[in-house]
Amino acid sequence: MAPKLELAFTMRAYMSQENTLNLNAIKSGPIRIIVPMTHGFIQGSGLDAKIVPGGSDWILVCDHYIISG
Repeated sequence: MAPKLELAFTMRAYMSQENTLNLNAIKSGPIRIIVPMTHGFIQGSGLDAKIVPGGSDWILVCDHYIISG
């Protein structure tokens, strides 16, 4: 019998198009775009945190399709 999946936490991060950093293709790979986070939250069992400005995430784009993020 397969194990049951249980919700561990919920994360919601809001990002801004302002101040994004386009690194273009790195070493002939996909385009990497770094996008700053403005706010958000993480909630779960025994966990309740706010996301504050200052962090960022990145997106990989190959031939106009997002392949990772």
